[in-house]
Amino acid sequence: MPYYQRQLATTFLRRVSKELDPQGKPALQLLQRKKPPDALLHEGFLTQYNGDTCKWKKNYFILLGNCTLEWFDSKEVNSILTHCWKHVLCFSFQVDYTHRDQDPLNGPPEEFLLFLYHPFRKSFCFCTNSAKSQHAWKSVLRDGIRYCSTVLQRQDSFEVEAFLEAVRFYRQEKGSYGAGDLLLGTEPEILSNVLMEDLLPVLQSQVPPNLKGSESRKKQTWCQFLEEVYTLVLSQVSSEFLDFQRENEKLNIQLEKKIRPDLDQMLILKDQISIKLQAVIQNPVESFCHLGVEPDLDCVMEELIRPISLGFDVVRSLFTDRIDEMIRHLTTGLMQVLTLGEMPWKPGFMEPCYEEANLYKDSLQGLKEKFGFHGVTSLVLRAQNLMQQLMQNSVHTFHQLSEQHLSLAINHSQITQTLEKIKTRVLKVRCMMFLPSVCAKSYFIGSYSLCTYWPFCSVCCLGLCVPHMSQSLSCSGWIDTEVVVGKFPDCCADSFFNLVVVGFQKFDHDSSSIRKQFAQEWLVQIFLPFLLKNLEPKCKLVRPDSE
Repeated sequence: MPYYQRQLATTFLRRVSKELDPQGKPALQLLQRKKPPDALLHEGFLTQYNGDTCKWKKNYFILLGNCTLEWFDSKEVNSILTHCWKHVLCFSFQVDYTHRDQDPLNGPPEEFLLFLYHPFRKSFCFCTNSAKSQHAWKSVLRDGIRYCSTVLQRQDSFEVEAFLEAVRFYRQEKGSYGAGDLLLGTEPEILSNVLMEDLLPVLQSQVPPNLKGSESRKKQTWCQFLEEVYTLVLSQVSSEFLDFQRENEKLNIQLEKKIRPDLDQMLILKDQISIKLQAVIQNPVESFCHLGVEPDLDCVMEELIRPISLGFDVVRSLFTDRIDEMIRHLTTGLMQVLTLGEMPWKPGFMEPCYEEANLYKDSLQGLKEKFGFHGVTSLVLRAQNLMQQLMQNSVHTFHQLSEQHLSLAINHSQITQTLEKIKTRVLKVRCMMFLPSVCAKSYFIGSYSLCTYWPFCSVCCLGLCVPHMSQSLSCSGWIDTEVVVGKFPDCCADSFFNLVVVGFQKFDHDSSSIRKQFAQEWLVQIFLPFLLKNLEPKCKLVRPDSE
């Protein structure tokens, strides 16, 4: 916890200083919805295998909106006599169709098996009655695990930021740069996984050599021992973290009293220290970046952008198709619109989007060996979360606009026209226009400003300045703008034209902003640990008085 207390003050100062800066993340245009549905996400009968008794038992399972998996002896869950078991999904679980254990299963009633694996806990084995049910449960369990895994990453608080940075610094002082996938889960889970990372090599060297019996028996004993150790560690960490959270409230009040009154002086001192540190490390950092980072920067950026862009395209397509289908079969108006909120959590519905994010597992494998990057799972989950959030926001915006405007529609035709207009507001068709390109000329379209700095000839300089033009047009931050160059038969060699495709779409604006932020975030997470690992022996404690 000393690491956390130190970082808490640092992140609090950073957060307060940002309050003085009016610039921040680009505002999203779609209405935001942060929480999953409060109701259950999925339910149905599953047959569960008991490894101790080697028997199968049929129970009724439900997955709640808080990602808690509950099961009952019968479907009548409201009965007082019905016994309930609960298990909260967490990051370390993996869903699979394959039986990994050496011990065979005792006569599964059906062939459609489903497994939940955990590195330190007893595995779950289920059996469904059809391939459709098997796929649906796998989909919703993966959704639940992903949602629980990224619970901290979805929070925008300086306390969470301080906690995650404290874990990084703790591991960094031990020579481990980059936390990888250890930063997934709740605070107690993250701390428990970090402790298990330290304990596991010691336990592996001491316990297995002293185990007796057959290989199967040794493995079973070792797994039971690991589960008991992990349960004990998690219980102790959870208890201590709960106590620390109570103390943390007092610490936050103290930080408010200490930092805010002297904020200006602290920021001046911070800038002075930063200037001195930069003078010491700037040359070695720039030199190493030039040799070790820049040659791979464009390639990595492309690999980061491609899958999430494909995923966002699928999100747009799924949303459009679902709205069009609803309008074609419209019967009850607003009641049908209300059911759209289930789309992002409907089993299998978002699967085509998530498959695009899974491309990272192959395309980024080389980063592990070259840069020591071990966070591909975190990156995939983050991309999938953003796809689901974009779908949630689109649906939520459509729903809110429908509530505002459908009340004015009095017949089926007007309802249909209103819904079409609402869909257009969320996914508006691009408008195209030709603008003469004049250096440093600003064009105002409505309330939006487009600034062009790179004139080009559409005939003899075709396409040469497109990257620069795209950058200059989108730099204003007003709108997501694309530039498309066309060859026009009537134009001469000394005529300059821009075919500018201007998108006023809420969806495209948000997807572009999120995509750029995602790429920037992960470029830092990929290259910064690699940079620190190689430079710290030269730059470590260059100014110990500035710690």
